[in-house]
Amino acid sequence: MTVIHRIKNFFLFSFLFFSGFFVTGCSSLSYTLQIVNGHFEVLSKSEPVDEVIEKPETSALLRQKLLLAKSARAFASENLNLPKNSSYSRYTNLGRDAVVWNVVVAKEFSLDLENWCFPLAGCVSYKGFYSLKDAEKFAEKKRSVPGTEVAILDVPAYSTLGWSNWLGGDPLLNTFIYGADIYVVGLIFHELAHQKIYVNDDSSFNEAFATAVERGGVNAWLKINGPESNLDVYKIELERRKNFNDLLANTSADLRALFKSGKNSSEMKKKKKKIFIALRKKLLSSAYLDNFQKNQKTKYVNWVKSINNAYLGMVGLYEDLTPGFTVLIEKSNFSWSDFYQKVEKISKLPKLKRREVLLKYASEIQ
Repeated sequence: MTVIHRIKNFFLFSFLFFSGFFVTGCSSLSYTLQIVNGHFEVLSKSEPVDEVIEKPETSALLRQKLLLAKSARAFASENLNLPKNSSYSRYTNLGRDAVVWNVVVAKEFSLDLENWCFPLAGCVSYKGFYSLKDAEKFAEKKRSVPGTEVAILDVPAYSTLGWSNWLGGDPLLNTFIYGADIYVVGLIFHELAHQKIYVNDDSSFNEAFATAVERGGVNAWLKINGPESNLDVYKIELERRKNFNDLLANTSADLRALFKSGKNSSEMKKKKKKIFIALRKKLLSSAYLDNFQKNQKTKYVNWVKSINNAYLGMVGLYEDLTPGFTVLIEKSNFSWSDFYQKVEKISKLPKLKRREVLLKYASEIQ
């Protein structure tokens, strides 16, 4: 047996043991096996970044992106006080457009997402698959339940929260490395933030925290790297995102009010349909559509046509609490160590109290 297969077997046994899947049935075991095999593929296909850079067959574009990632990785530890470990020191080409596909589920009259619980990550509001076919099969099963709305999301990267650092850490992936420079830099900051602070059973807190670190980190990065014009472009992009997210947030608020109104299901269906028609009309207006390049518009239009409770619920995970963390960064005078101390303190609070505190900070934004 090769060393790499011994590692895989140890990884598999550890995952099964800590998951308690020996006693939870075949379906759980099957799902766990696909997680193990999928992540093992990600790790086993990885190569040291420096070796890939030096290979003659490496394209000029990939070499430039890997050098950028190396610089961003060093900046993350030296300037943002993010973990300094083996993550993003290796590169994996998976030969596909997403590393995993997340299935997100909500009820017909709710934006609350169904949760799935795991031993390492706690409870999260999505279920991930390394095969699009498996994700679609699971999604179809969920859709067959009356009153259920489902979304499948392409995921370019994920964090193992540092527990795979002994195996080389989370690698850079072809699924995101070819994106715009700011996107690549921000994604590295985002995923490393999950290794810095992570609260079990609170996806909204975790994603909002990582998003705030990502945006604050990119802002700090651009002040040091590149012309000032790049920072101006990024600020314009953030404002565009804010307008987009505000529209979705306002729609979500209207839907939540409707779902709590006490109207009968027939009335709610009619009103809900009108709300989504209005949302789609706005999203397909030139104010939003013109922000996408020609080769991106078809995908965007298809997304707008399929938007539902599950999609809106997922957007909320990333955006609802982000303003609160952003204010906290400012209150820490952009001292990252001070910011993380404040976040650690908040993370110890009960879940509802955490949310209350962060929303209060967010209310300070003029």
